[in-house]
Amino acid sequence: MHVVAEGFFGQGFFHAFIYMGVAFTWAFALVELLRSGSRGWVKAVWTLVIIGIPIAGAVAYLLVSPSNALDFNPVEGKPMSAEQREDLEYAVSNRPIG
Repeated sequence: MHVVAEGFFGQGFFHAFIYMGVAFTWAFALVELLRSGSRGWVKAVWTLVIIGIPIAGAVAYLLVSPSNALDFNPVEGKPMSAEQREDLEYAVSNRPIG
């Protein structure tokens, strides 16, 4: 019984979660960089930093870059209009309806 528990919850299990978190952060930073409005040398330098220094570069980019997560409409695949953005901000606020 102890062997089965060690197999599922040993160090390898937790290392896999750490690696998955690092990989997700790295990939998310690259996707955000591709979707950003940056052009030319700025995008090239950030790409080299994120790829060259995976953890620190990705975290630095995510901390420094402006977030456009609420400005993108995944249904239409384009930026949201001002009216859609206001509706979304109202929906995520905890104000009562009415």
